[in-house]
Amino acid sequence: MSEDNNKEGEGHVLGDGAGVYIPSDDGSLDSNKNLQADFGGFIVGLYQSAMVSLGEMEHPETGATERDFEAARHTIDLLRVLQDKTKGNLDQEEEQLLKGLLHRLRVAFVEAKG
Repeated sequence: MSEDNNKEGEGHVLGDGAGVYIPSDDGSLDSNKNLQADFGGFIVGLYQSAMVSLGEMEHPETGATERDFEAARHTIDLLRVLQDKTKGNLDQEEEQLLKGLLHRLRVAFVEAKG
């Protein structure tokens, strides 16, 4: 995955320079069909779940934006555990992606709790 994937529509690049593009389509999680079944896709899925819990993305089934800070905190904690347990086993892009996603989620969490 690279910034070159930024073709159509809106989206954003994550990962503090890892160059991972996440399409945003209509704001729903239906864009998951574009994600590969690999570590990066897995952690991006967790990221999206946390963003839904923070009310930053629409719920894929209801279309509503609701906040569930406990669920968001749990997902952020899961990503931290993955970071700890995979230390030294990820390639540079995966490591940067995980670091960037965690940073972005932590900032979003603090701002949402604001």
